[in-house]
Amino acid sequence: MQEVCAAHDADHIPIPSLLATAATHHHLIREGLRTSVGLVVETGEARQLHDFCVLAGFGAEAINPYLAFDTLSRLAPTLSEPLTEAEAHQRYIKAVNKGILKVMAKMGISTYQSYCGAQIFDAIGLATPFVERYFTGTKSLVEGVSLKEIAEESARRHQAAYGEASIYRDALDVGGELAWRSRGEDHVWTPETIALLQHAVRAGDYALYKEITRILNRPGAGWKGSGGTGRTWLFIRT
Repeated sequence: MQEVCAAHDADHIPIPSLLATAATHHHLIREGLRTSVGLVVETGEARQLHDFCVLAGFGAEAINPYLAFDTLSRLAPTLSEPLTEAEAHQRYIKAVNKGILKVMAKMGISTYQSYCGAQIFDAIGLATPFVERYFTGTKSLVEGVSLKEIAEESARRHQAAYGEASIYRDALDVGGELAWRSRGEDHVWTPETIALLQHAVRAGDYALYKEITRILNRPGAGWKGSGGTGRTWLFIRT
């Protein structure tokens, strides 16, 4: 299952790997074929531990994070500790494996075979009909996007990758999912809001505090982790 089921290019938009994995997993279950098929997912989306855990939890027996490996291959010669390409890859694999084992241990699961397809996650920000069809059996705690919005998001990412923007010709998008980046995802805490909060506390300025709340509570701003209307969806361990 390669990004997924076919190579992608300027004319073909890849299906998100988790959606494709879960949809295939449940289709095989409904057809009574799941035990006859192994799912090996080759994806550039898997980078962090949670990415691997969710893919495994929804049926991936093996995962090849080719983009992570390509990134490590390029970074290896620049690291402070001299590492060969193979050593850098092996350390990454070891770190991911230990992380998955730690998650499994917390859940009381002793083997990967038991963890694979166990779906020990709740969905946040996904519409119930969408979850019932593609992530069957998963609880949806908060309603949100459906296949239409996810398709639009995939199209935007594809356009950024194959478009004419010069900043993406020789480098990947900075992302900004974990930490604030100037061209990354929106966050509640930005240099502006943190600076305003510090000034408001030090000066005891209530008016400045109100300015902070105005920025944070601005409707439609789409702040990550806030009550805005922007896209926010994820899977959490239960």
